[in-house]
Amino acid sequence: MDEFRFKMEGPIFERGIPLHIALASLQDVQAIFDKTYLGLTGGKRVSKREREQFQLRTFDIKNGSLESDLHIYLEQAQYAFPVIASLQASDIWEYTKQAFQFLRHVYGSAQQGQSTMYEANDDGTVNVYNGDNLTVYNGPVITIGREAAPHWRSLNHKMKEGKVNGYNIGSADNPEISLTSNDRGIFDVPSHIDQASVKLTCDIYDFNKRENIGKLAVGDGEAIPVGDYRFQVLGSQDRVDYIASMARSAVNVTVLREVRIDPVGETTIVRLHVMEVNP
Repeated sequence: MDEFRFKMEGPIFERGIPLHIALASLQDVQAIFDKTYLGLTGGKRVSKREREQFQLRTFDIKNGSLESDLHIYLEQAQYAFPVIASLQASDIWEYTKQAFQFLRHVYGSAQQGQSTMYEANDDGTVNVYNGDNLTVYNGPVITIGREAAPHWRSLNHKMKEGKVNGYNIGSADNPEISLTSNDRGIFDVPSHIDQASVKLTCDIYDFNKRENIGKLAVGDGEAIPVGDYRFQVLGSQDRVDYIASMARSAVNVTVLREVRIDPVGETTIVRLHVMEVNP
């Protein structure tokens, strides 16, 4: 398929189409298809010359919603790059669709508290385990999904803001890709607090005594990676200890880590919850 319908609906379109919403959304759609193109060609970014040969085009935008027929333009001229010459617009559509299905699957599992594990096969496919469930994907689908996830999340955040009620992408009568207001948080990953505490030597360089929050810096050789972290004081500890800590270059703290495990990305520490400080 080299042509598909893109449709956004919501209260923001009742009196015309706000250009900033329209342009931002269409840029996300182009970026999603760019990630598919790059995943299939092995590129890092779409060059100026490649953009002339690969792009989405629209010939009409309907009012009352943001609705447009988009065409996957892929030039097969003699001067095209060899890797492009072997591609078909239908390949780009198919892998975009499969990557979306992959993202829905792993992010939906993450919201149910299930971890995701990957196992590469000799034939280029990848086994994806979520709990007791096994799904097999072509290798490029995983890469494309990982790179496109921020742009799907960007589209969804417009629903979280109440500006958009839903998206449909694909066939006009039966779109293969659909997101509704019930899906507005599907690509967001909930955080959780590890139950195991860790001890750190760090530099507390900022503290808000009203909110009992602050920032600290962790150096080499500690139980968590080097970097700056936000922290929150647990319970009703004496604020004086934290204020006094800022006068020292290093203090010892015992913390719980609040982490976010992205099923297609890295595990990140959202913030630290400080149980004890020893100035």
